[in-house]
Amino acid sequence: MLPAHYMGLRKVFADFPVPREASTGLPVGGLAGLEEHYRDLSKRYGYTLAASEADINDLGYKYLYAKPPDLASAISTLKHNTELFPDSPNAFDSLSDAYFRSRQGEAGIASGEKAVALAREQKDSRLERLESDLTYYWLGVASLKAWFGQDAELASTARHAVEHAAGSTDPVVLERTGQMALLASKADKEQAKAGLNLIRRAVELGKDHRFLPYFQLSLGVAEYRNGNYAAADQALSGATLAGDTNYDVLCASAFYEAMSQFRQGKETEARALLQEAISMMPPLPADPKDPLAGNHTQNDLGPWMAYKEAITLLKMEGPGELEFKRRRDALEDARGLIRKAIEEFASGLSRDATAHLAAASADVPNNTELSLLVAALQAWFGEDAELAATVRRTTEFANGTSYPVTAERAAKSGLIRPSADKAQLEASLALARRAVELGKNDRDGLPWFQMALGMAEYRSGNYPAADDALREAVQISNDNRYVRLTASFYRAMSLFRQGKENESRALFTQTASTMKPLPIDEENPLGGNLMNDDLVAWMAYKEAKSLLKI
Repeated sequence: MLPAHYMGLRKVFADFPVPREASTGLPVGGLAGLEEHYRDLSKRYGYTLAASEADINDLGYKYLYAKPPDLASAISTLKHNTELFPDSPNAFDSLSDAYFRSRQGEAGIASGEKAVALAREQKDSRLERLESDLTYYWLGVASLKAWFGQDAELASTARHAVEHAAGSTDPVVLERTGQMALLASKADKEQAKAGLNLIRRAVELGKDHRFLPYFQLSLGVAEYRNGNYAAADQALSGATLAGDTNYDVLCASAFYEAMSQFRQGKETEARALLQEAISMMPPLPADPKDPLAGNHTQNDLGPWMAYKEAITLLKMEGPGELEFKRRRDALEDARGLIRKAIEEFASGLSRDATAHLAAASADVPNNTELSLLVAALQAWFGEDAELAATVRRTTEFANGTSYPVTAERAAKSGLIRPSADKAQLEASLALARRAVELGKNDRDGLPWFQMALGMAEYRSGNYPAADDALREAVQISNDNRYVRLTASFYRAMSLFRQGKENESRALFTQTASTMKPLPIDEENPLGGNLMNDDLVAWMAYKEAKSLLKI
């Protein structure tokens, strides 16, 4: 097509685009305005034009994600879409989403079931996603029924979901359905057994699934509900290792493992585990009658209910309402500080952003991922006093932890830069050794734990031990770039300290050739990418380069 033709057609059909509000992007006049626009076009061009399913669906979601959301308009728009396109699975799925977000769970389930039924009838390629969406909504409704103690209604919902999932080979559908059958602390034996069978199947089918930590958690709950306490411990430990930073997984796993150990007569271990889990859990909702208000989601309900069940079984007192209020306020403050820091990073004000992240980290010391990022930034900018405070706080929080990731991050925060503080180095070494011991069966985490151990042995002057740990970290890392770079730079320094200068320089040179270049602007090293791993590797490179005089 010639440019002149293109421009001519644009002029002829200039009235085709839907007129939109400049501030919101919504069609002028909303749904009525959208349909009026197409009626006018039909009259003008002499044939019928109408808003498409996608047009109306898009409008519904614009209402749904507006700030603040216009839930009533979203529902009416998406419901109208199902009336215009009654054979569309996607139209009913979208309406289900709107109902669920407006807390009309039963209506959402009915619409979701209609979407799945249509998709099955039409052999729609989106069937698996639609079934997954439906079970997510179902689980949310069931979790709220469990929260409010509506046992009869919960049992009915669970039975319906189990029947619906019969024959499914989707591990997400199987796990969520099995979870529904186990929400009640006194689930009947038949229901508990059905839940166990579904979840065992989910774990078998989902060995490499990204939701494996959730599958392992649910398996642990299922084994616990069926009285298989040793099997519950094994599954819950697996969930803890795989869960990494999923605090809903970590906390719920610990609460159920504490109950399992208590049932086996291990009261001391159970109480210690419960106490640590309480320190990491999301604070209970301000209004128990409206638990999902604010930033809470249905994923918070599981840990909360597990917490309540655990403190009742172990006859322990949890934090009072004043403490939970303090935690809620601290969490909200931290979120505000993190938002401000993100804006500052984007504006190139990285030192100001670091100070705000440090304040956020002090508010939420259980977020060890944030603590490590703060430590890396403080080390990068040479803020020694602030770094020492972060390291002390993180080390204190991690003392006696049962979580290898917590131990590894706390250890690493104290090892990023050389230190003359012997007591802190000893504490970091102890934490690194604990991480390796706790995480020895964690295929994905062990390379990181071994690297932290190698860093700790190096800082402590134990160079042969550092070599062993760092070499092992690289060998089992599956070529993880961050582990390989940082571990190799530390090993180059360790070799140099042992007088193996040629080997040291060769390793350094080879490793440096594969490293991401240093930041162009060292005052803004992350460029908006809030990850500590590049910083740690770059600082290891700089330290090794200086030591080896390269």
